[in-house]
Amino acid sequence: MMSVPSGTVGRVSGRVTLDDVAKAAGVSQATASRALNGGPDAHVRARMRERVVAAAATLGYFPNEAARATATGTAALVGLVVSTLATADDVYAGVARVAADAGLTTVSMMFDDGDGSLLDQLRRLQRQQVSAVVVIADCDVAAPEIAVGLSALVESGAGVCVVGCPVEGFSCVEGASSAGTEKLAGHAVGRGFRRPLLLAGDLASRPERGVRVDAFRRVFDECGCLVDDTAVIANVSSFAEVYTATLGALQSGAGFDIVFVADDELMGAVTSAVRDAGPEHRDVGVAAYVVGDRVTWDESRVVATVRADRVGAGRDAAELALAGRGTGRVVRRREQARLVVGVANGPFADAAIC
Repeated sequence: MMSVPSGTVGRVSGRVTLDDVAKAAGVSQATASRALNGGPDAHVRARMRERVVAAAATLGYFPNEAARATATGTAALVGLVVSTLATADDVYAGVARVAADAGLTTVSMMFDDGDGSLLDQLRRLQRQQVSAVVVIADCDVAAPEIAVGLSALVESGAGVCVVGCPVEGFSCVEGASSAGTEKLAGHAVGRGFRRPLLLAGDLASRPERGVRVDAFRRVFDECGCLVDDTAVIANVSSFAEVYTATLGALQSGAGFDIVFVADDELMGAVTSAVRDAGPEHRDVGVAAYVVGDRVTWDESRVVATVRADRVGAGRDAAELALAGRGTGRVVRRREQARLVVGVANGPFADAAIC
């Protein structure tokens, strides 16, 4: 059984060296180097290679990638492929941080949904012989197309990882849309809210919003507070459309007591509508799934938000991509989501986290 020096399990604050990995695996530094960097012809027994790879993963070790790239003829690059830059900045920051620590440069590429250019971008990165690739894959992105491109990258020696919806056969940092929203909905139920209005917005451009709406709705349904389709507002996108639809629903007499916003991009319009709905709706709260710090809003009616750790997702994805090269290992992690209760001086400040 492999022994790991005390205090080094998991992520460590200092730089883990090849010598640390060799000692943990019980091999020489030269053997550890061949196991991690030498490829299939490095003459290292399979069981020993597995032991060294396991030690490296446990310690959070990454080789000096710039030196490795020079030795193997690969480019000292990590590619980040995204469908839109709107939600990619935080993921990029996490990927770039890990890449920089490993002596690599991060490059980002966009693809347009539906025109096949995702595969084109993956092939472009393959031709550049990049060290690793991270793909942000929303639920509407065709998994077969991603799989074809990622398989080719793996065969060329690159490490790969998907952020978002899992793709069978590849490492993934699964998005927090469903689990995070369920946490938020449970908090709302625990606060006594029973009649949610669900603001999905434009599902065509942001299909992950539908996942969040379904999750919020499911928690209320399981608590006996059945939510019918009339409580869902979809196919609206502009500030005016979201504001008008939300205000109309609140003033319809349906008795909505909380508005769930599936994307903080819509929060400005929603909080304005809640404020303008009139004194009879002063107890209506707002709950939201926050993707980033893209917009600001009136927080006085906010019950709670759930915030996905996109930087952490990018960091985890880059680590998995770099660690998985040449090993065939497929690892899944889940993006973390943090529940944030309403502002200290707001009407819902005394809410307790469920």
